[in-house]
Amino acid sequence: MKNYFLNTVFLGILLTAITSCNTKKDTSGFPDWAWTNFQRPEGVNPIISPDASAKFFCPMKEDTVAWEESDTFNPAATVYNGKVVVLYRAEDNSAVGIGARTSRLGYASSADGLHFERMSVPVFYPGEDSQKELENPGGCEDPRIAMTSDGLYVMLYTQWNRKQARLAVATSRDLQTWEKHGPAFAKAYEGRFFDEFSKSGSIITRLEGGKQVIASIDGKYYMYWGEKFVNVATSEDLINWTPMLDENGELLKVLIPREGKFDSELTECGPPAIMTGQGILLLYNGKNKAGAEGDTLYTANSYCAGQALFDLKDPTKLIDRLDKPFFVPEADFEKSGQYPAGTVFIEGLVYHNQKWFLYYGCADSRVAVAVLEQPVNQALATSGNPILPGWYADPEGIVLDDEYWIYPTISAPYDEQLFMDAFSSKDLVTWTKHPKVLSKENISWLRRALWAPAIVQANGKYYIFFGANDIQSNEELGGIGVAVADNPAGPFKDALGKPLIDKFVNGAQPIDQFVFKDDDGQYYMYYGGWGHCNIVKLSPDLLSIVPFDDGTMYKEVTPENYTEGPFMLKRDGKYYFMWSEGAWVGPDYCVAYAIADSPFGPFERVGKILQRDAAIGTGAGHHSVVKGAGEDEWYVIYHRHPLGETDGNGRVTCIDRMYFNEEGKIEPIKMTYEGVTASPLTNK
Repeated sequence: MKNYFLNTVFLGILLTAITSCNTKKDTSGFPDWAWTNFQRPEGVNPIISPDASAKFFCPMKEDTVAWEESDTFNPAATVYNGKVVVLYRAEDNSAVGIGARTSRLGYASSADGLHFERMSVPVFYPGEDSQKELENPGGCEDPRIAMTSDGLYVMLYTQWNRKQARLAVATSRDLQTWEKHGPAFAKAYEGRFFDEFSKSGSIITRLEGGKQVIASIDGKYYMYWGEKFVNVATSEDLINWTPMLDENGELLKVLIPREGKFDSELTECGPPAIMTGQGILLLYNGKNKAGAEGDTLYTANSYCAGQALFDLKDPTKLIDRLDKPFFVPEADFEKSGQYPAGTVFIEGLVYHNQKWFLYYGCADSRVAVAVLEQPVNQALATSGNPILPGWYADPEGIVLDDEYWIYPTISAPYDEQLFMDAFSSKDLVTWTKHPKVLSKENISWLRRALWAPAIVQANGKYYIFFGANDIQSNEELGGIGVAVADNPAGPFKDALGKPLIDKFVNGAQPIDQFVFKDDDGQYYMYYGGWGHCNIVKLSPDLLSIVPFDDGTMYKEVTPENYTEGPFMLKRDGKYYFMWSEGAWVGPDYCVAYAIADSPFGPFERVGKILQRDAAIGTGAGHHSVVKGAGEDEWYVIYHRHPLGETDGNGRVTCIDRMYFNEEGKIEPIKMTYEGVTASPLTNK
């Protein structure tokens, strides 16, 4: 029987050598939104082939099997610890024919995305677990993997018990130890789709800080799925998914086969979809129908790869679609094996080393890779949150010389807070660290608690105002100091040799200063902890405070519920005064604001604009605001506690959009894991 099958395959190879998918990819005539120039690296493919020597004790068969002897194909791909990891479908030698053997998932890793090392045993397979009845004896097939911002890997795969195919979910932190959650649609519509055929799930992703991660759209996760048609499902937890329905209560189809095209037989979802600047890009597999209803330019029954573009705000809205495939079977190993009609079955797409790697199955028998040297800006790159690596708090965001800068507090025990780092970016997405721009070596009176920098560019120099020593009384040395540098990256040196403000006035602890320049050129400084806020007037050289017109040196401007962290913004002639409320170590730390006609107030509290989100983080506060490249484009930069973090110093710096409504009030700010998209100031 086996010899007969091999002879049949050989005959198929001969036939497809005469007629097959285009022997050379035509990249002309594609729209500018499409990613079309994927190239097969020379001398690399196939990257994974069957290995008869790999043995595994199967708990279902209670025997040792050559688990990847017959075929290795249809790979998922992601990045873990700086390496590309491919999870590929492997079939043993237990039977003859597609779907007749048992499939398990193998693990291979690579530093360059091209040359892989494989584990000798599978990492995912049917076992004595809750999914046994749904996965045995056919196995676990055709995975797709996507990662959350906090490093949770979500795998969608097909459960095949040789009776019914079901799209299922599993999660992992290391890609080797997995938790199976069962069928994706088990709970939807009271189990309506539990026994319906389902497979091929493509979760929508985006680039965040150079990493491809799962995206949320209006608080929901979206997945394209399906084999015959492309359908859509949503989820709030990435485990339980709800298929979207049309007006008739049937599955919503957003992509269907087209007569006379390469995808005339079916449209099957490929790797995780990716958000780009022009829409959501879905790469999919199209099967060409035999006969007059298919595309005569391509071999009957062959699988080629297509692309479709969906609306960023409405993932169900199709914008455009390729009329011809961007990737077709060309190499001999793509047109021989279990499926000699020719197959490039795409399932894995990863961003690694500033390139896109596309991993695909070849004729249901091998795994190969193609590479796209595409600039990252063609994807909808986002900053991700947090935007800075490590523990940082109290971030001061500012634009200096057409660059964004962030100066935060080192979030650590007070005695360790003896220096400050800074970070710069040309687009809000990619940040460069400038270590120790201000440190104890340049502040003779600093002993601890270097806090909350405020930055000013004036007089041809750069000024950092800082809090130091966390004084608890007027008998201690400390308070608010000022340092100066010729470069925003420092080094900043103490300008006075002593604090600028070293006493409690009006009950305000001298910390958390913010310097504001009004339209007339006058600089003011707002500051204060312990529930009190003062404003002082700065001299033109910014190295002393000067009296107000009434002769006073300090004016208290404390609004309702004020704790610390003042910030001032002027827009359309109005003064927007903001501050932090609550305890900085606690989950309810937040930001509120007031609007006034004068920099002196009165500041009547409007309400909270930034606070905890049970799905994102807690203790969101001590913020600053920067203006982007657009006319009314604003960003809030703040710190928050990651979910589950119990250490008060466990604070990370994040960025999200801030909007004003038509009445000039600030809309509540939605915290995200995605962060913000690029906004280069040079485009103004």
